[in-house]
Amino acid sequence: ASYNPIFDAKGRVTKVIKYATDITEQKNRTDVYEGKIKAVSKAQAMIEFNLDGTIREANENFLKTLGYSMEEIRGKHHRIFCDPAYASSGEYRAFWDKLNRGDFDAGEYKRISKTGADVWIQASYNPIFNSEGKVIMVVKFANDITAQKNKLMEFEGYLALLEETSNSLAAAATELTATAGQLSGTAARTNEEANAAASASELITVGVQTVATNIEEMVASIKEISRSANESADMSRLTSSKAQEANRTVTQLGSSSLEIGEVIKVISSIAQQTNLLALNATIEAARAGDAGKGFAVVANEVKELAKQTAKATQDITNKIGAIQKDSQLAVAAIGEIAGAIDRLNGISGTIAAAVEEQTATTNEVSRVVQEASKGVQGISGNIKLVSRAAEEGSVSAGQTLEASQGLSELAVKLKEVVVKVKSA
Repeated sequence: ASYNPIFDAKGRVTKVIKYATDITEQKNRTDVYEGKIKAVSKAQAMIEFNLDGTIREANENFLKTLGYSMEEIRGKHHRIFCDPAYASSGEYRAFWDKLNRGDFDAGEYKRISKTGADVWIQASYNPIFNSEGKVIMVVKFANDITAQKNKLMEFEGYLALLEETSNSLAAAATELTATAGQLSGTAARTNEEANAAASASELITVGVQTVATNIEEMVASIKEISRSANESADMSRLTSSKAQEANRTVTQLGSSSLEIGEVIKVISSIAQQTNLLALNATIEAARAGDAGKGFAVVANEVKELAKQTAKATQDITNKIGAIQKDSQLAVAAIGEIAGAIDRLNGISGTIAAAVEEQTATTNEVSRVVQEASKGVQGISGNIKLVSRAAEEGSVSAGQTLEASQGLSELAVKLKEVVVKVKSA
């Protein structure tokens, strides 16, 4: 209503006219509206903004949610509640342009408290119009959903982790399937190669055993050669000893021949003197005439005997000279034989030493070959173990392949669960 004074010509109030409209129903609606606002304000956070984004009023719930007092925020811009990067973005300007146009905006918003902590609110920004339909301010109603949002983000983190795990599980299952296939093929090839290696190892074992047998025979032959060389050395030493004895005997023979030669010289001298005596006797017998005939006969016989003795002595001298010459040749020959025997002894000793060394070497080779034979047998056994392991690996690969297929199916089911949870 309005009370309007009525004035006369002198400017005096003569009466009052009241113009009134019945607004009982409107007042009742306003009271109801204000009651609702108060009820909402008690249950929710509420804040009023001017169209430029500056703060007009805020209720206790809002102040408690963000940690401010009214004096700290009145007249400040809404951006104090926002992340600086968002507050300076075009999206933020578009947000206020939308509200200034009178468009309603609602959703979940991340805001910053006085302490800098993240606060999540479920809010609606409501443009308020005057009677002329012009936007005069913006009222925001909000609920603090930080705890629920944190739980939701934690759940979404778990869900993302679950999805990542599902993808990793699927990838691992695929890779495991491929690896199991490769492992199965590798195990089969390993089994084949191990069998081939086992066969080759058996051939090598036979060859090594044959070599060992041949070496044993060679060792026996070398021992026989060593025995013969030792016997040859013994015989050479005996021959050398006999040659030395023969040399001494021949030398002694030469000495005896010289002594005999001296005796022959004496005999020859006696024969010559006898011949002279016989000649003198013959001369004397001739002088004696008939009386000396008998003596002449004896003298002739003595003379003849002296001639024979001289001849025999000369023959003996010649024979002894030949014996002395042959003795010298024999001594020289025996000396050469002794030298040859000495050289033969040296060669026999060298052969014996070489045979002994070769025997030691051959024994070592025989030992090494026997060890190699044992080693090859061990390798053959190991290869057989590898072959069995490869067979077991092939079986395990098959089991792994089955497990990976089951794992792949599990990953698919897990993905389906994640999709359902996300869409729920």
